[in-house]
Amino acid sequence: MSKNYEESLEQMKNLVIYRDLTKDKVVQAWQNQNEGPYDFSFVLSCAAAKTGLSGKIWPDYLLDIILTDDNIFSRSSAYVDWKQLNSQIKAAAIEELAVLQGGARNIWPRNGAAYSQTVLDLLENFKMPDVLPQFGALYIREREKIADDFTALAPMELAERLAGFHKKLGFGSQVCFTAYRWANHLTGIPQPDPVTLDTLIGYEYQKQIICENTEAFLNHGIANNLLLYGERGTGKSSTIKAVINKYAEQGLRIVELPRQHIDEFPQLVAQLVGEPLHYIIFMDDLSFDKDETEYKHFKALMEGGVANVPKNILMYATSNRRHLVQETWEDRPTSAQEVHLKDNMSEKLSLADRFGVTITFASPDQEQYLDIVMGIAEQEGVEMPTEELRRQALQWAVWYNARSGRTARQFINSLLGKTE
Repeated sequence: MSKNYEESLEQMKNLVIYRDLTKDKVVQAWQNQNEGPYDFSFVLSCAAAKTGLSGKIWPDYLLDIILTDDNIFSRSSAYVDWKQLNSQIKAAAIEELAVLQGGARNIWPRNGAAYSQTVLDLLENFKMPDVLPQFGALYIREREKIADDFTALAPMELAERLAGFHKKLGFGSQVCFTAYRWANHLTGIPQPDPVTLDTLIGYEYQKQIICENTEAFLNHGIANNLLLYGERGTGKSSTIKAVINKYAEQGLRIVELPRQHIDEFPQLVAQLVGEPLHYIIFMDDLSFDKDETEYKHFKALMEGGVANVPKNILMYATSNRRHLVQETWEDRPTSAQEVHLKDNMSEKLSLADRFGVTITFASPDQEQYLDIVMGIAEQEGVEMPTEELRRQALQWAVWYNARSGRTARQFINSLLGKTE
């Protein structure tokens, strides 16, 4: 194990598994401190400012790029447990992690005095005002479990900890997020909606069905694509996001596929196939107008094409239309045109059939609406006599012409705004 910066520098040249780390601009600046010491302090502090690192930022930065590296060790660990991991890969990873720990401990070269005390203090006690997280909450939690002991752990114990990290979160950049958006490529969402099932009042039966289907999916059982149908504001989208949050630690991820990018579905599937994690492709407010024909292509992609959708992918969609495609009275068969019109209507209805289960989110009646209001009010700590709260909630629903979970939430938000 290296005892100083110069030894760490030489050993870093021999990395194989983690060789890509030497291409990182901050690592390269660390390696070149003897030539230009202030370049390292500049690029490291800039990187720390963007990602919200604090304290002794060099070890934390190095740990971040170790955790997000895509290599044979991180990939293998994502698919198998530590005990099943190839012994040669284990041994190589342990040896290289010892080198990286040395690099984390030996931040300064022998001529570290070339730095001013101000700069030394800056990099040892770095602090930025609150910065929006660049990584997802799950990554941050799991990273913190390793960060405190990163340089102190025995290399073998560190390797085992990292293997467990990758088994849970995957490898490469995918470890950073639990939610993505697709628009020609995957983009991670650092701060997805944190909604939980406990905060969604009502629709217990619907939530149970979705959870059971999702658990079957995660346990490699038989699971269905789901279509959540119902009026606007009934909690369809929020329920799906809450389910993702519930099962994120079990390897569930969500990819939002906007309607305008639905023709890129094959490219998205090709990128996710074979990944160790499980993905819900989420299509919100999915529907097609009468004259659109894209639904025919999408229907073939979902089921019936030559290539099956991989077992680590499911589709969950929401819609205000029960059959997804706009239907008019002209589509209904008559005796004069029985065959063609009936075939046309059947083709449109078959798209919804590609979703194995349709779950209905009906608009709540008055008492159900008030139950939702009372539940949210309790969660938010609203203090108001029950009868007055009910009266105002009903008045709010009349003004906004709807009784729904969204209306109830907006009503409570209006009260919170008045009291803050």
